[in-house]
Amino acid sequence: FEVELGPMSTLYGQVWWKDVPQVKIPDDIVNRFDGKGMAVVGYETDAVRKTPQGDISVPINMAYNHHHDAYITGKHSKMAKVPHDHTHPMPECAAGSNSEF
Repeated sequence: FEVELGPMSTLYGQVWWKDVPQVKIPDDIVNRFDGKGMAVVGYETDAVRKTPQGDISVPINMAYNHHHDAYITGKHSKMAKVPHDHTHPMPECAAGSNSEF
C-alpha cells in the first residue's frame, strides 16, 4: 500500500527537522488486519515534485534526506510524549535527540 505526506517545501541547503502529521493507513489495510498482527518487512520513501504531467522523483542530490522513520501503532495504542530524566544518560543511538516517546 502507499501513503502520501506533504507538501513540504525547502530551500537548497536548508535543514528541515520537525515532526510530521499523522498519516492514515488505507481503510482496506486497516480492515484486513483488524485484530491481527501485521509484519512490515520494509518500506520505501520517495521525494517527488508535483507537476501538471504527474509526479517526478526528485534526485537524491537535490533533496538529500536520510531520516525516514515510521511509527505504526494499533487501534488501542497511542503515541505520547513522556517526561525524560535529563540526569540519566541517553542511549548512544539517541544522542542529540530531543523527542521522547
